[in-house]
Amino acid sequence: MKKIFTIFTGSAFCLTTAVAQEIVPVPAKLEAVTVYKQGAQLLHKIQPQIPAGYSELVIEQVSNMIDEASIQLSAPSAVTIMSVRFAPTYEHPSKSRDTILPHDAISETERQLTAVRIGKEVAGNTLALLDANRKLGGEPNSTNVAELIKLTDYYAEKQGELRRKIAQLSEQEKQLQEQLGKLRNTPGKPEEKKKTGGYIVVQVMASQAVQPVMAVQYYATNAGWSPYYDLRSESTGKPLKFLYKANIVQSTGIDWKRVKLRLSTTNPSLGNNTPRLSAWILQYGYPRYTTSPAADLLEGSVPGAVVSNPSGQPGSTSAIRIRGFSSISGNSNPLYVVDGSIYMGDIANIPPSDILSLDVIQGIQATSQYGSRASNGVVNITTRSKGVDKFTAIDVKELSTTFDIDLPYEILSNGKEHSVSLKALSHPARYHYYAIPKEDPDAFLVAEITGYGDLNLLPGTANIIFEDLYVGKTRIDPYQPNDTLLLSMGRDRKVIVKRDMIAELTGTKTSGSYKKQVFTYDITVKNTKKESIHITLKDQYPIATDHSMNIELLEHSGAEVDKETGLLTWKLAVAPGASQKIRVAYSIRYPKDKIIGNLQP
Repeated sequence: MKKIFTIFTGSAFCLTTAVAQEIVPVPAKLEAVTVYKQGAQLLHKIQPQIPAGYSELVIEQVSNMIDEASIQLSAPSAVTIMSVRFAPTYEHPSKSRDTILPHDAISETERQLTAVRIGKEVAGNTLALLDANRKLGGEPNSTNVAELIKLTDYYAEKQGELRRKIAQLSEQEKQLQEQLGKLRNTPGKPEEKKKTGGYIVVQVMASQAVQPVMAVQYYATNAGWSPYYDLRSESTGKPLKFLYKANIVQSTGIDWKRVKLRLSTTNPSLGNNTPRLSAWILQYGYPRYTTSPAADLLEGSVPGAVVSNPSGQPGSTSAIRIRGFSSISGNSNPLYVVDGSIYMGDIANIPPSDILSLDVIQGIQATSQYGSRASNGVVNITTRSKGVDKFTAIDVKELSTTFDIDLPYEILSNGKEHSVSLKALSHPARYHYYAIPKEDPDAFLVAEITGYGDLNLLPGTANIIFEDLYVGKTRIDPYQPNDTLLLSMGRDRKVIVKRDMIAELTGTKTSGSYKKQVFTYDITVKNTKKESIHITLKDQYPIATDHSMNIELLEHSGAEVDKETGLLTWKLAVAPGASQKIRVAYSIRYPKDKIIGNLQP
């Protein structure tokens, strides 16, 4: 029976060093990865040879960006896990000079050769000293016969020992010289790549020697994914095809080689505590002006975040500083990332209702993912609505959506985007054209999709391929209250829309103390396509905000009129090769001594 251990880290569970234990290096094989919007859960398999008694398992080839509290291990009933710790680096106590990298071989051989030569020289000097003493001891009247016999025996034994040692060192010197010559004549080998992964060190106690298959899983930072799509349409008479894709980025310290991937919309880095309301107590004092809802969310929720209003005036931009990243005199602004893309605008422009979550990435985690521009930290904002097909299964759960990819992928730990295809689906779409010639002279093809909830779409960018041609990008926004999803499929130059002012019907007249201006426009739609089209046209007339102004809509060619906003809408059907023309005319009467600054034709 196997046991699953959620590990409690810390010194309270560490074994005393007085207990003798064996250190067991264990290579970990990466089996599967669940990639979250931010972070990833990695699953490894290990098969250590665990001896009976106490031992220390050093699990190698794991991420160096592990959240230590998330480590989980499975173990058989014969093994008790005493403690666990994460170590970015690990030095084996019994490591010796036997493990020499290839690029150090020449210098190591030279050191050994020098040591042999020194030993040989010392032995030779000692032998010479013995020879000198032997001559001194043999002089007349220097010693008696008994002492001379002892000295002779000593010299004979010591000389034999030293000569044998010199012969042995000479042989070693010869071998090292040959080895050094070969190394110097061998083309240089590339240096061994330094390991970038980390280690999980586990203290275990086993009732018997076992070699079990165990699972190791943990949460690692410096990874994530963002959705995007290919929208393909062969013609307006055929269904719209969706190709789900994902951009995966990881810098976890180990390469994900031929692993099974699962993508999840969950973000474990977000807090999971439900919000609370406390008493709202009004106090007299100066108001605190803050123009940025993102800044309001950030202050108090992220340690080290300081939010200030430099001018102290309403309408000014809040300043955000994440402590510990730069000097007071230097640039201290963090990098803003909104829905996975770097945001260069003012975060004060993001409405509070659009912000789904906000968190901060700091230190090496920020710079490894976004480079030096993130040296002051990263404020990651996820908004609510702005922000391989047959091998991918989509699992819609209560709180998240997951994409299981039944194909092995290789994602390198280099911080670069890696594109993965997820699923291809098609859905019926109703196509029509949309144009506002006052703002843009082109007609846009729009796909209307109903019942799109079954597609499980996520907010993201989409590439548009229409009639086998790439026409640009659009934004998919499924988190909207409407039952119909509108997708802009790009501009169609075969539908020509023109808005012309009719000069003879446009002018100014003065009567008494009032001035009256009349504006008249013709809007022409020409369909050069081979099939009929439906197009929605929009224009407008101005709305008065002063009782001294009198605005009258003179002609609208049957448009739907919104009197509160002044919007005019036409829905036309245009046959192949045909044209339609509509006319808009309105008048503005106001005091002649007044000037309307925003009156534009």
